[in-house]
Amino acid sequence: MDTVVQGGPLDGLYGVLGGLQALITLKQTLGQPKKTLRVIAFSEEEGSRFPTTFSGSKHYARIENTTGLKDKDGLDFDSARTAAVQQLTGPGIQRTLPKLPATFTELHIEQGTRLAAAQVQIGLVAAIVGQRVIR
Repeated sequence: MDTVVQGGPLDGLYGVLGGLQALITLKQTLGQPKKTLRVIAFSEEEGSRFPTTFSGSKHYARIENTTGLKDKDGLDFDSARTAAVQQLTGPGIQRTLPKLPATFTELHIEQGTRLAAAQVQIGLVAAIVGQRVIR
C-alpha cells in the first residue's frame, strides 16, 4: 500500500502482511484477544504521490488538511482517496474510521545498506526521522 519509488520489493505491504500474520498466529496460539486488535494499512505516508506526508495516519487521527493537494497529473487528493477506498472489498474491510487505539505498533522493513554493511539481519530503531514539506 504505502511504498516509495525504489523502496524495494518488501516496502509497504510487508508491515501489513506481517501484522496480519501476527494477529492470526496470536489468535491460533492464545485464542480470542480480550481487546480489539487491528491491522491498519496507511497509504501516502511518505509523500510519494502528493506533496504532503503522513496523510493516511493524519486522516485516521482526524488531523489532516488535503484541500488543494494535487498529484503530478493534476488529480486532487480527495478524488484519489475516494477512488482508492472504493476498490477495497472483501471480508473485514472497514471504510469508516474506528475509534483511535490506545497504542500503535509498526512492523517496518528497512532495505537500505546500513544493515547489509553491518552484516546483520535485524535492527532495533533508536530514532526516527520527521518529514516536512515546505513550499
